[in-house]
Amino acid sequence: FERERRQQVFQLISHIQHNIPAGAPLIMAGDFNDWRRKSHHMLQQSLALHEAHELVHGRCADTFPAFCPILSMDRIYLRGFQVEDCDSMTGNHWRDFSDHRALVANVTLTPAC
Repeated sequence: FERERRQQVFQLISHIQHNIPAGAPLIMAGDFNDWRRKSHHMLQQSLALHEAHELVHGRCADTFPAFCPILSMDRIYLRGFQVEDCDSMTGNHWRDFSDHRALVANVTLTPAC
């Protein structure tokens, strides 16, 4: 439910803010069940994160369902990395692994100033 997802995101944000230095590189990826993009904006603003597919293609990837994706549910959030490329895995064999399309990103750690 939306309320539970919001609570989970607040807990995730709080955990990261209290346990990971604000300037530290960070990768956070997975199924966020966030097709309405409410958590997306909270994560970006609260933690200074960028979403890999959005950086490369201008929008988050549609990843669900795998056979004909119409919902953007899976994300790769980054801080302190340069994204070289990001795409979802296509092809019938990927459906053997999950009902979501997997995302893959090529990233490079941004040198500390």
